[in-house]
Amino acid sequence: RLELVASLLSSSLARPLRPEERTALEMAIRSASARRLQPTLADVVDRLLDPDGDDAAVVRTDRAGLAADGRTPALELRRLASGDLAGMFDGPTSTGVKMGSDVVVLDLSATFASAALPLVMTCATAWLQAALGERSGAQRLVVMDEAWAVLADLATARWSQATFKLSRAL
Repeated sequence: RLELVASLLSSSLARPLRPEERTALEMAIRSASARRLQPTLADVVDRLLDPDGDDAAVVRTDRAGLAADGRTPALELRRLASGDLAGMFDGPTSTGVKMGSDVVVLDLSATFASAALPLVMTCATAWLQAALGERSGAQRLVVMDEAWAVLADLATARWSQATFKLSRAL
């Protein structure tokens, strides 16, 4: 979760996360995951803006300091959850896709001309990797049409490379 959200943030901010931002994000994801089995980006935003005192103590700061460290990532994630990109990233992952079909197509064409395309493709790829990891036995071929949208961003390309290297085990 941390690597996925960090990749989304780096892409959206057009820069790598600073160490204090990444630490605040790590604490927020850990806290949100402890509260919910499947936390949403909105849950992470809440934890970034209002961190737990115990999380702050782990990194030798106070709640206000940890909140300040996570403010920029929180505001950028808020954009995804409730800002101009709301509706794409604001809820739990959709269920009901039948991965047992001969062909599964994720049509992301509605976001083709949008700044959201690399973010949507990153989320779709993460979901797809998790879904394929649950299936055993059958070999799968994954084709990423428009992969340039993901690979054009260095942080997202690194995340994608690491994720797809794991597919060898499948």
